[in-house]
Amino acid sequence: MAELAAEAQLCLLWREIALYAERDRQPDKRGIEQLSALKAMISCVHERYGEKLTLSDIAAAGAVSKRTCGMLFSRYIHKTPLEFLTDYRLRRSTELLEREDASILDIALTVGFSGASYYAETFRKRYGMTPSEYRHRA
Repeated sequence: MAELAAEAQLCLLWREIALYAERDRQPDKRGIEQLSALKAMISCVHERYGEKLTLSDIAAAGAVSKRTCGMLFSRYIHKTPLEFLTDYRLRRSTELLEREDASILDIALTVGFSGASYYAETFRKRYGMTPSEYRHRA
């Protein structure tokens, strides 16, 4: 499920590139560079979400400054880079809760949270229930 969402976002980015090219008949080099940087940063999140990942790490993946990183995520994804990372971690965790018997702590650590309590608090804010409640409903 998360892979489909990720692929959908990447498709939307490439659609934006195509729209730039079609609208101007000459691609807007800056727009294409921005979308390419954003694609690299999203790929970084998808590949490294289980690690300790900072805004600097995400920006470095797109070879942009932290400020530009934030601006690109805000413009195209409508979230900050760290909100995007947290949302992705939570989506990945729901998959693990549905299909694995691992402990809540193990799942939290696997998807990149520093501990079970912060994970459970963040999960509850997003989904309105604890990870354990989610697992029982799935």
